[in-house]
Amino acid sequence: MKDRRSSLARRQAVTHACNHCPALARLTLSLCAALIEPEVRGPSLKRIELSHAEQLRRPQIGGPKLEELRLSGCSNLEDDAVEHACTHSPKLRRLAISGCAKLGRARLASASLRERVCHSVSREVGDVAADRMSCPH
Repeated sequence: MKDRRSSLARRQAVTHACNHCPALARLTLSLCAALIEPEVRGPSLKRIELSHAEQLRRPQIGGPKLEELRLSGCSNLEDDAVEHACTHSPKLRRLAISGCAKLGRARLASASLRERVCHSVSREVGDVAADRMSCPH
């Protein structure tokens, strides 16, 4: 029970910071083992880095100004989280998902996406939108 409450408190802290800091443009929580399903979106966020947050599974990520998202090394990250981020970030230009071993069939649908870094991910993820970007396998 204590773990569930502390997880909820961490998720709420991240959400609170994003919602109540309107000028927040960059958020880095790399190597944060406590993140599992945080809500990370804000009106001014341009760059989010959650790399190597090994427990991260289904974060709710997005924002009207988000241009860069780094999730490399998040070994438990699920397809729907990446799809949600692409769908809810109309200005997303860079996405780093290298080493996200659980990704299997994520659809990286975003008209603005120009750069993907996706070493060591499923070939099916790497093949999506291959005409615009390179994802070595």
